[in-house]
Amino acid sequence: MEFGAQTAFAGQVVRSETEGGVWDLIAGPDGARVILFAGEPLREPVVAQGPFIAESREHLQRMMDDFRLGHMGRLSPIA
Repeated sequence: MEFGAQTAFAGQVVRSETEGGVWDLIAGPDGARVILFAGEPLREPVVAQGPFIAESREHLQRMMDDFRLGHMGRLSPIA
């Protein structure tokens, strides 16, 4: 998928710091599934690993430990 001047492949994240405006998304021959998140910049430290995002390595490790121990609950399949 092309997002402005960037190209993204399955499982990748594309970031834009453009305020407002219009973006052209161009899907490949198989189409594309996109999730768009928008909001104000946090202006805080951010640490990410896999699906987890936290403000410090220590907090990230606690989240991953809680997940492994089953303390984050379970989600039902979507389909």
